[in-house]
Amino acid sequence: MSTNNKKSLVTSDHKKGRTAVGIFRIAYDQAKLTDEAGGSAQTLNESSGFKDALLEVIKKFSSNKHQQAELIEQYFAEVLGYNLDLSSFVFPEKEGFATYMAVPTDLNEDQIFSRITTYFKVGQYAYQSPVADNINRKIEQKRSQGLYVFAHAGGDEPDAKHLGKSYDDAMTVNMTFMNPKEYLLATGFHRWVNKDHFMDVKGWTRTSSLWSGGRLVYGYWSLSVSGLCLDGGGRAGRRSDCGPRELFLG
Repeated sequence: MSTNNKKSLVTSDHKKGRTAVGIFRIAYDQAKLTDEAGGSAQTLNESSGFKDALLEVIKKFSSNKHQQAELIEQYFAEVLGYNLDLSSFVFPEKEGFATYMAVPTDLNEDQIFSRITTYFKVGQYAYQSPVADNINRKIEQKRSQGLYVFAHAGGDEPDAKHLGKSYDDAMTVNMTFMNPKEYLLATGFHRWVNKDHFMDVKGWTRTSSLWSGGRLVYGYWSLSVSGLCLDGGGRAGRRSDCGPRELFLG
């Protein structure tokens, strides 16, 4: 099975749902209610019933999941032993970003790392361990505080259009690109879908995170240890077969 066979198109029900929600929100914002207690006008968006009514519209028109949702749920269940429900998520869409991954808040890098390498019976290496305790969280790119879904270009190696770009280059232009947690989830999914290989057998992915000592977190598959690696490298490195993996968060 290939991710190319899993198109990122939204189902017709999703399209209808997004349209319905948009119309509903506009109507709500334009309409006025009279406050029964004080007689003052307020938008429906501020009323107590707005959220419940909006959820009903979403539920009615979004009964079908995105085409990749069930595949991602299956991956989480089988590889990570994690129950994931993406029924309520509208996946971010952008031309050229056809592969998706979900990121839960209650799994950290070490848990994901361990479950993936255990499932596939491969080795692992981390420049600093435990990973979750040794990443500089203060300067990491900001993400949603809850469960979120991101889109990326996919592919065996880092994004072709960003090859040779350093961490500093990507940060200078405010690129949103994979952090170590997103990378581990994505490369595990890549292996699970393609059956025989992880990402980055030839090159390395430059993540958007730094180790506590200041070195860049690199992700790749190592033949020498026959396993996944989160290594350390230079922030300004521009090796031509390495680069960031750009994300679209919607």
